Amino acid sequence: MAVELLGRPIAGDEDALEAACSFRALGAENVVISQGAQGAIGVAAAGAWRARPPAVLARSTVGPGDSMVAGLAIALDEDLGLAEGLRLGSAAGAATCAVPGTQLGSREEVERLLPLVMVEPLRVATP
Repeated sequence: MAVELLGRPIAGDEDALEAACSFRALGAENVVISQGAQGAIGVAAAGAWRARPPAVLARSTVGPGDSMVAGLAIALDEDLGLAEGLRLGSAAGAATCAVPGTQLGSREEVERLLPLVMVEPLRVATP
């Protein structure tokens, strides 16, 4: 989706960060560019972060993205900030990826995976 909107490829963290910053420049408050199992890049007024989910045995590709968005929404609704939203969203996405079919990852699995998600701050180049 971001590729189509920006009209350019997103091939890695640097491209994802640049794309997220481009959307922020257009007026978006919080921007997350998902890279699937490789993680996600998030940019907000407070900073930019890279989230890396824990490795799980992938049993389904149905629902992990939706689960990630749900985790992000919960964290932002609870005023936890985008960095913690990336952590919760990544854990939720990984938990859902690890169950077969169209099942969602359980709360217990999300909580187990939460401390295994690596979130690190990124530097954003200023023009």
